[in-house]
Amino acid sequence: MCDFAKVQTADPLPYILEVRDLVSNTANEQITPGGVIQLLGGRLKLAAANPDNGIFLMGEQAGAVKLPVVVENKPSRLIAMIPADLPEGTYPIEVRTTMTVSGKEVKTLKTGRFNRELVTVHD
Repeated sequence: MCDFAKVQTADPLPYILEVRDLVSNTANEQITPGGVIQLLGGRLKLAAANPDNGIFLMGEQAGAVKLPVVVENKPSRLIAMIPADLPEGTYPIEVRTTMTVSGKEVKTLKTGRFNRELVTVHD
């Protein structure tokens, strides 16, 4: 006779390993308003049709700023434009997605936040 026990699995969340500012070619330090950033990690792909999905800069004064243009949308890499009018400050960055698992969109919004804050650098 076999005994079976229900084992709870870890909740799959998006995760960010690196944020590269492509204007200054620096990683995990700064973002350039009007520039482009690349996020590397896992489970990052956004369901573009869902308005709750996106890349967000979480500013103390600006609030949550959604990056309006995502140039590349892949499971392990996102490339997006930083708004030119982004105020100076320090920003945590997060990805919010209703991920696709086995070809179906998960209805629960999943959030992954990068473990470092990024500083705006104006040219």
